[in-house]
Amino acid sequence: MAYEFVYTSSPAGVRPGSSGFCVVACTQGLPAALSSQMEKLCAYKPYFPEYAEQASENPVSHAHCTLVNGGKTYHILSRICHNGRDYTGRSNKLASLVALERAEIQEHPDGPASLFLRPGLFREADWEIRPEVLSEPLKLASAPAPVGVATAWQTVTGDAGWAGVLAESFLADPKGVAYLVFDPLRPVPTAELVHEALSLLPVERRWQVTFNTYFTALTAGVKCHWRFCPPDSDALREARRRPEAVVIDLTAPLPEAQGGELVDFARSGERSEVAKQSVTMATVPGKEPPKPKLKPLPPRRPMAGVARRGRQSAGNATDEIREQPWAGKDKATSRNRAKWITLAIAAGVAIALVATLTAWCWLRGG
Repeated sequence: MAYEFVYTSSPAGVRPGSSGFCVVACTQGLPAALSSQMEKLCAYKPYFPEYAEQASENPVSHAHCTLVNGGKTYHILSRICHNGRDYTGRSNKLASLVALERAEIQEHPDGPASLFLRPGLFREADWEIRPEVLSEPLKLASAPAPVGVATAWQTVTGDAGWAGVLAESFLADPKGVAYLVFDPLRPVPTAELVHEALSLLPVERRWQVTFNTYFTALTAGVKCHWRFCPPDSDALREARRRPEAVVIDLTAPLPEAQGGELVDFARSGERSEVAKQSVTMATVPGKEPPKPKLKPLPPRRPMAGVARRGRQSAGNATDEIREQPWAGKDKATSRNRAKWITLAIAAGVAIALVATLTAWCWLRGG
């Protein structure tokens, strides 16, 4: 069964006595423990404050993760957006979540990102906030048209093959993390980018990928493979500590993508014979689909190549993220300073001893 869950600031929620940020709508029968877990996924940090001229351009977070509750694994899809001001005049958000069991995801082999492209499934900023327990089960719309050439990637990067680079990075390291840098002042179709990359993967792998199209922090106990971050995000600082992480900078010109069969597939829209067998055999019980051949990924561009734009200077010349060149000088200066302090203390002690000895001799002589 698919459960719906809506969280925002309201004078009243579905729970008696609740107000402020609370659950304002949910499907009847939603387990209480699962509801509490879903509530923790509703964090949202607006990039532009409510009073800013660009407040309406705040990024929308489209995310997919998994939760385990009562021995069941649920796939959680969330759409969280800035929602103006609440009834008290404070900045508000609207979090619309859907929890799917295994039976539902098997009916949607096109992958989790495709559900964000179906109109009417998630509540958006124009939804009228009213407390409501939803008695009708959530109905999922039909699947979008199959993906051929990765046109969104072609438009954003100039090379559709970068969708294949992202997809191959997951196949090469299913526990790895990829960071995609985007500029909130120059929005890109993040949900479409994820959908096109997922469509390159074998069917049985698509729902294994977790992602967030506006990633600010990792919720405890939750995985996130593909993380879209603004250039000045704290999350990108973590990427600097992960030499194995893949970083794709969508704010700067990218070279031609290098990779294997999925890179070629993203450009041509045609699968190789091995990839076709992988998709077909994924539905045959007990058979392991052949793995597509993967060329080594291109060397990860250093974080010095990731453009960092401040909120006021986005679009102007960018400052690069670099290691501080003066760090070594600071260490040498600190060592010299410590040596001189030690010598000064020793000299002071010697002077004090001489003065004490002189005074003692003078007193004895007197």
